[in-house]
Amino acid sequence: MEEWFADRLGPGGDDFYEALVQAHRGLSREESAALNARLVLMLANYVGDVGVLTTFVARARSAQQLPPSASEDATLEVKPSVCA
Repeated sequence: MEEWFADRLGPGGDDFYEALVQAHRGLSREESAALNARLVLMLANYVGDVGVLTTFVARARSAQQLPPSASEDATLEVKPSVCA
């Protein structure tokens, strides 16, 4: 499973990060959250493996720096290698 967490984008990760930032530019907080939700669901459907997806959710949650109660008021900082 650890191979799923390797950086597989290489230099293209910067291009993806820029596209993601551009997609969020000018959106309200609610619109940005909705965009993230749609993107996550599209990628989850593409991956298609519930075991892998639940591992990603747990890993992302454990990497979170804020306590769960504070996360609602937090500003999301997206980094190219969030799964690393």
